[in-house]
Amino acid sequence: MTSSSDLILLPYTPDLTQAGIAYACRSFVLQAEMPTGHLPSHLRQCVATKAAELALHRYLDNEHIPYQLQNFNSLVDPEQADLCLGGKQCEIICSIISSKTEIRQLRVDPTLILSYPAKVPRYTFTPERSHDDNLFMFCFVTSLVTRRPSELARARLAEQPFYLLHPFPKDWARPQHWHPTGELDIKAECQAPLTIELAGKDAEGKYQDDEITLLPHQVLHPHKNFYTLAYVHSTEQVEGRIGIYSHQSRRTYLIEPYHWHNIWVYGMDVILAGWISRSAYRNRNRSTEIPRIASHSRLKPPGLTISELHSFGSYLNRLK
Repeated sequence: MTSSSDLILLPYTPDLTQAGIAYACRSFVLQAEMPTGHLPSHLRQCVATKAAELALHRYLDNEHIPYQLQNFNSLVDPEQADLCLGGKQCEIICSIISSKTEIRQLRVDPTLILSYPAKVPRYTFTPERSHDDNLFMFCFVTSLVTRRPSELARARLAEQPFYLLHPFPKDWARPQHWHPTGELDIKAECQAPLTIELAGKDAEGKYQDDEITLLPHQVLHPHKNFYTLAYVHSTEQVEGRIGIYSHQSRRTYLIEPYHWHNIWVYGMDVILAGWISRSAYRNRNRSTEIPRIASHSRLKPPGLTISELHSFGSYLNRLK
């Protein structure tokens, strides 16, 4: 059982978000299947999860706790490494807490988190992640996010960092037939030069990106050949439309100014809550869909709660 004294609070630094964004974007390009649900929310979730994992790495280093990094899915991403503790693969189950009211309440009374549901996303139960001795490591990231243009405008006014991204639809990001996109014409309705980054797969199915500086109302072309286009990133606020014409498919794709999303996670704290083995979780809680993380305090836990998990600290102390 986990109590309030077992919760481990870790600092959150901006470089964790930067590393999380790099991971989330690369993962989005290389995933075989298109993620379901709202893509910007999915990407922010990936950013927060990687940020929490890296914060845990720092904690383990500082506490001189041995761990290993191993690649269990090299066919998808040869550069991805998963955390192993005590010889067991660890899967980070991270939830974002973005409600300002809830964040304030947790800072006053951290014990509130003990009643939160301990739920695991569906994708965790895929065949390549089917080892029953894996450990589910539950954690939370308290963070503000910008879901609406007005929220992004306030963040920019406060000179906060941002990362604007537009995900391409499935027929561009996961086409049915494997062939090059062909020559692409890109034109921006901008008043000043605009730097964008296209990302997708190359001929060998590997991650590839290409930075292009668009000039006002001029047609430019990527420097590299793409077989898929997963997303486009802009370093600045985009005020006008961007059009991409594919000579291969003879179609034009338009990106309106309101089609951009900020996936920057304005993290405050990482809370390591507890752990449970995969087999124990499956026996205890057959439901595998994670609830919408908006206001945990108003949710009635349907099954396993954080208080029923094993203590992080006790497990890590055994590894020293």
